[in-house]
Amino acid sequence: MAQMQGITGSGDITSHKSTNYESMHLTYIPPNYTNFSTPAAPATHLRSISRLFAQASLSVHSLVGMNGDHASNQKKTVCLMLAWKEESLWILLGWEHLQTLMKEELMLILSEVKIKVVDKAGGFLEWVKLTEEDQHLHYKAGMDALALKLGEEQFKTLPEDKKQDIDLFFWAGCSMHKELNLVVGGYAVLEQF
Repeated sequence: MAQMQGITGSGDITSHKSTNYESMHLTYIPPNYTNFSTPAAPATHLRSISRLFAQASLSVHSLVGMNGDHASNQKKTVCLMLAWKEESLWILLGWEHLQTLMKEELMLILSEVKIKVVDKAGGFLEWVKLTEEDQHLHYKAGMDALALKLGEEQFKTLPEDKKQDIDLFFWAGCSMHKELNLVVGGYAVLEQF
């Protein structure tokens, strides 16, 4: 997973007889190409795809592009994916930075986050009324907010070439409509013969 060379996404939407059809795909380049002549190869391939989604924080490094048509929903999807990539990378950088802190500094930061999370929940009396799962969700949101802030700071300190590697993202609109127009036009001309 960490050795993948890149991930691209694509999507399209069309309609037929007032029914909308939408498709979205992720394509990734694995570090080696599995020989599908062995019986276990498809299962291995499916397991690698499952690991990809289970380790989304690692895969965000590999998301380098998307393609789709020029419809506004596809443009919005690209913008959302780009924003997700940026936020996820900053959170990841923040978590990596947290792991480098000394124990005393880390304990101080964690205490501050806990205080903010409890205050945001309405104070200690409201906090203890929450289920353990809700407390965990609030605490995780607080930690992710901290990691995002730290990650933004860490990103600013990176060398320009590293920033460019992280920011790398291509959007390629499809040429399907132009190709379709060519085929339709060609068919119309041939039909005249």
